[in-house]
Amino acid sequence: MKQRDRKVRRIAAVQARLHRIAEWQLMECQARENALQDRERRIIEGFNDEGKMPVLVTQVASRSLKAASVEHGVVARAKERLAAHARDEARKLKQALRMVHAAA
Repeated sequence: MKQRDRKVRRIAAVQARLHRIAEWQLMECQARENALQDRERRIIEGFNDEGKMPVLVTQVASRSLKAASVEHGVVARAKERLAAHARDEARKLKQALRMVHAAA
């Protein structure tokens, strides 16, 4: 019984670590998303503040806004994938903890 108990506890510890890693990845993705939103907001504010922006500056700003928008879509898809992964890891952790309680 002791060996089985140690094994189950080890599995639970590894699963808890995997769950924390998945949550950290999700938090990093959310931070990237927030940074992109801030970047987009600053570009749009630049458009709004300057009534007569030079054409060249307007073109550069619009390209930058388009690139940020594309990157925002990529980050949103990654965030969905990481959120699903974090939910899966949470489910596996719950199962492992149930095994620990059953073994105890």
